[in-house]
Amino acid sequence: MIRENLKIHGPIFFLYLYGLQTHAWPACSQGRAWLQLLRQRYYYATWKADGTRTIAVPCSDYHGVHHYTLLDGEMVVDTFRDGKNWRQARWYLVYDLLAINGESVTHLPFSERWNILNKDVIKPRNDEKKSQRSSAFYLLSALGKVSKDLIPSLSHEADGLIFQGWDDSYKKNSVDFLLDMGKDGRRMLFLYEDGKNKLMEGYSVEFRGDGWNNTSSYRGKIVECTWDREKKVWVGMRIRVDKNTPNRVIKSINDNITEEVLLQEIKEIIHLPVYTERIQMDSQAAEHHRHGNRKA
Repeated sequence: MIRENLKIHGPIFFLYLYGLQTHAWPACSQGRAWLQLLRQRYYYATWKADGTRTIAVPCSDYHGVHHYTLLDGEMVVDTFRDGKNWRQARWYLVYDLLAINGESVTHLPFSERWNILNKDVIKPRNDEKKSQRSSAFYLLSALGKVSKDLIPSLSHEADGLIFQGWDDSYKKNSVDFLLDMGKDGRRMLFLYEDGKNKLMEGYSVEFRGDGWNNTSSYRGKIVECTWDREKKVWVGMRIRVDKNTPNRVIKSINDNITEEVLLQEIKEIIHLPVYTERIQMDSQAAEHHRHGNRKA
C-alpha cells in the first residue's frame, strides 16, 4: 500500500454532479485505447466503489478550517457484523481534492493534492474520529492482489477499478462533439476521423438545467459533453467557443477487456521505463514511512 484514501463522516453538505474526474474500468470493460494511457503516464489504481458519486463540502465551522473546501468521492454503504448482528453504515470515501479554504488545487498534480488532502483535511478530522477506516491507492504492480484478494473482502460493493494518473491535474471526463440537427429534430453528435466528421450512431445528447435556451441554435457548434452512465446519454456542459473541430475518434468503448487480459497487460506495462524506477522509489518511500510510524 502506498497511499491511504480515508473515509470521513460527520457534518457534510452534498452536491451531486455528473462526469467528474477519473479513468475507470467499470467491470473491467473499456476500450483498449485506455491501455495506451497506462503505457504513457504513471498511474496508480484502486477499486471503484459502487456508491453515489458526490462532491462534498465539509462544514466550514470545523475548528475554523475547511471553509469553501471541495472533496470528490463516493457515498457508500458498509455492511459489517456487530456482535451477533449485521449492521450498515454510510461512509464518504474520499478520492480527490478540488479546493481547500477557497483556493482551487485542480491545477496541481494528483500527488500534491493527495498530500494536502491527507494532511489538512483527513488527519484533523480523524484525530477526533477514531472509528475511521481507510481504503488505498496501489501501485500497478499490486493490481493482481487488489483484484483477487482485496475487492472480494470489502465491506461495500465494488464495480470496477479506477486508474489515477500520479502526475495529472484534476480533469473532467468530457468529449467535445460537433452538434447537428436532423430533419426530424434529432440531435446528432459527430467526432473527427480520417479527415472528416463521423456521426456517432446510437448516441444522443440532453441539455439540462438553466442556460440552455433554444438548443436548435447550437447546430454546428462544438458542445462539450459528459457521459451519464445511468441514463446512457451524453449531457451538454458548455459550448466551446474556442474550438471549431470536435475530438478525434478513439477506439470503441465497447471493446471489452477481461480481467485476465487487463492483468496480463499490467505485467508488461510495469516493466516499461516510465514505471520501473518510480515503482522502486515509491516502494522505498512507503517502507521508510511505515518504519517511521512504528518508531513514533
